[in-house]
Amino acid sequence: MVYVDDPPRTFDVSSSFTGAVDSYAALAGNPNLASATMTGSRLSLTGLATGVTTVTVRARSPWGVALQSFRVTVRSR
Repeated sequence: MVYVDDPPRTFDVSSSFTGAVDSYAALAGNPNLASATMTGSRLSLTGLATGVTTVTVRARSPWGVALQSFRVTVRSR
């Protein structure tokens, strides 16, 4: 869960993927509700408006691409 106007919450997603990962990318299903950005294996989520959205993290390796998706709830304080 993230809150509107709070600083970004960060999570290390490296344990969600196995093997060597060359790069990560993240995408919020509804970018009006939440911002999802990656710095290395660190996912930063920022709440923009109240609601629920899906965030997908993509890990790219020499062997292909793996995806992990999860729901994010954004609330106001």
